[in-house]
Amino acid sequence: MNKTLNACGDAIRTAVGRVKGKCCDTQKQQNGAPLRMKSLAYCAITLIVVFAGLSVTLTSQGQDLNAAPPSCDRACLVEFMNKYLTALVNRDPSRVPWADKVGFTENNARLMLGDGSWAVATAKVDNDLIVADPLTGQVGYFGTVELNGLPTWFAARLRVVDAKVTELETVWRPRPAVLNAAAPGGGDPKDLKHDSAMYDTLAPTERVPRRKMIDLANGYFATLQLNDGTLYTEFDPTCSRIDNGTKSASNPDSPQANFRLNCGDQFKTGMYRANDAVRERDFFLVDEDKGIVMARAFLDHNAVVQTFNLTDGTQTRAGFRTPNSFVMLEMFKFRNGKLYRAEVVHADTNYHASSPWTPPSRRE
Repeated sequence: MNKTLNACGDAIRTAVGRVKGKCCDTQKQQNGAPLRMKSLAYCAITLIVVFAGLSVTLTSQGQDLNAAPPSCDRACLVEFMNKYLTALVNRDPSRVPWADKVGFTENNARLMLGDGSWAVATAKVDNDLIVADPLTGQVGYFGTVELNGLPTWFAARLRVVDAKVTELETVWRPRPAVLNAAAPGGGDPKDLKHDSAMYDTLAPTERVPRRKMIDLANGYFATLQLNDGTLYTEFDPTCSRIDNGTKSASNPDSPQANFRLNCGDQFKTGMYRANDAVRERDFFLVDEDKGIVMARAFLDHNAVVQTFNLTDGTQTRAGFRTPNSFVMLEMFKFRNGKLYRAEVVHADTNYHASSPWTPPSRRE
């Protein structure tokens, strides 16, 4: 029951801009206690409205299940991504069949084709992870691209319409000046190795409907936001995560004890309490064959909380001294209705930045 009540508060804040004073009391205690419920019956009614609205929002972002049969299948979409990657390392956008109007962003900034990474890409490591969604005409990539010889964790998304690329989105983070492989983003992108399970095709009995996968992915973000030890999604007991190249969950070799825990047990500690918000969540790609959802979101740290208690009472320090945000592209793999693997590429951005891809009506 408590999980349902707490999830109500998060869903309402996410879907309708943090509604105040209706379903859930938004006044939080200083220690980050869960939101209080005013009326369970009222909340149930409100949830119906909220999740109906959430479904419409997701549909508007490319999840229309009544769309016409796709003209570009999985193999076609993968070919488009390979064309893009080849064009990128050759610094030659003309190798890609572009639509007349193309949207292109890099680390959350609008750019012209040929600018940004296009002008400085020098090589690509052979570690491609590519996912495809013929229903929405979108294809995603995680891997390593070198910019002026500097390795970066690199994520990309393409949208293909009528055999032309209409959208290109990239997020990348470079290798740090001082390496610390134990910290997310602290290693060398040349050493990036995706979990082998990310490449596996699921058996029919292991799959769940695409809308259910989106709900589960959204539950992960709800768990990450103001993490207090409550789980809002289902985790496989072997769930692991790769964070800018570093295995940050289910990593027995990590010197950090919390990184040795699986995803669910890690969140139960409340170690991510300083994550103030996970905003502008967009689940734009569902690879039904592989059981992977690819999403974009912003992770905010307002830096107000500097010390907090884990769920076992241990006091710990927050990792951020000043307000900041990450822009993230993340892949979630589900098997038998549970989160099995996750991988994220994120870059620093201005605090409370907004995505050019998010319609103004959905910006928080």
